[in-house]
Amino acid sequence: MNSLLEALLNKMSSMQEKAYCVFEYAKTSSVTVVQRHFRTKFRKEPWHRHNISRWVKQFQDTSCLCKNKSPERKETKPEVVERILDSFLRSP
Repeated sequence: MNSLLEALLNKMSSMQEKAYCVFEYAKTSSVTVVQRHFRTKFRKEPWHRHNISRWVKQFQDTSCLCKNKSPERKETKPEVVERILDSFLRSP
């Protein structure tokens, strides 16, 4: 259980770090400055410039930093909506 909690906290921490890097890049337009600010704020070695650039591009393209997630909500087919509505109307 302890290792599961640690893994979750690390994942949350890395998402916070990614968001921080993207936000700082939006302010400074410099990966080098982002790395310097990161080192000061988190007191650890910053992510590689390639990672930061990739996150910025991903956020610009998808408005999301989530891994392997589609940025857009998929449209539900009318047949599916009708089937679900029918099942709700029939159930007590």
